[in-house]
Amino acid sequence: SSSIESSLILPSLISFTSVAADTDLFPFGTVVELYRTLPYGTEEFIGTYSVEDRGGAIKGERIDVFFFSNEEAVNFGKCELRLEVVSMPND
Repeated sequence: SSSIESSLILPSLISFTSVAADTDLFPFGTVVELYRTLPYGTEEFIGTYSVEDRGGAIKGERIDVFFFSNEEAVNFGKCELRLEVVSMPND
């Protein structure tokens, strides 16, 4: 598992199922589960996502979650997430 930072982005892919990631770390088609870090060491399961974009500014342990609307992106906000790799291409 990795600790990553998520930032706001307006998507052109599938809302709340697609993420952009550094494809040197997470190749296209990698399936990940995301968990939001909460106070007192607890976590909230956010969902299961597929790496479908790389974005020019996405380097290292950073991802962008795609949203359909600006309102969804603002409501989700920028936060630290824990990422769990479910599967990688050719697994």
